[in-house]
Amino acid sequence: MDARLDDLTRGSLDEDASPGELARAAWNLHHAYTALEAILERVLRLVDGVISEGPASLVELLELATLEVEGLRPALLGVDARARLHELRSFRHFVRHGYAVELDAARLSALAATAAALRPLLARDLDRLDAWLGALAGDE
Repeated sequence: MDARLDDLTRGSLDEDASPGELARAAWNLHHAYTALEAILERVLRLVDGVISEGPASLVELLELATLEVEGLRPALLGVDARARLHELRSFRHFVRHGYAVELDAARLSALAATAAALRPLLARDLDRLDAWLGALAGDE
């Protein structure tokens, strides 16, 4: 996940956090998830062909990424990351559409812990994806 999440995982958010600190934390979580989603979408579109669009497609994207398509591609993500990623996806939706809501420091801290737990899982999965794409390209 994004290096900007480091502050969040060190417990820098507490109930005294300013609205600006909470907003920055929310946007860092938003951007980190969006970056991963963009990677998955590009790979799935390139390898699998056209993927669905619309609101349900964002849920489907994570589901597709955890499936191996025999003879075509390996799973891009481990299933151990899927539930945590769905949680971050839901929060990203909230950030985009929760116009006049107060951000909760405890909720943001919990999401930061989720992101921190995802880091080693995603590092593993993205390393595996990189190796697979390198093999496809003929890199050794």
